[in-house]
Amino acid sequence: MTKGITKKAIDKYITREIMVKIWKIIPQKIITKAGEKSLTSFMKMVPLVGAPIGFTFDWLSARATGKVAIHYYSGGD
Repeated sequence: MTKGITKKAIDKYITREIMVKIWKIIPQKIITKAGEKSLTSFMKMVPLVGAPIGFTFDWLSARATGKVAIHYYSGGD
């Protein structure tokens, strides 16, 4: 019974132009959801990519600081 009422309401109030607009929006929503899911997956991967980069930067900084400290405390110019 409710399906019949819903169908009558749709037939009465939803025009072809409105349906075309709805069908233009729905794929965008689906793409947006898929994009959000991909972005979430990417964000989970960021620490895996960032860790080696951070390690390399920290290692190079510590090494450079160590060389300067050795040079300074050994009486170099």
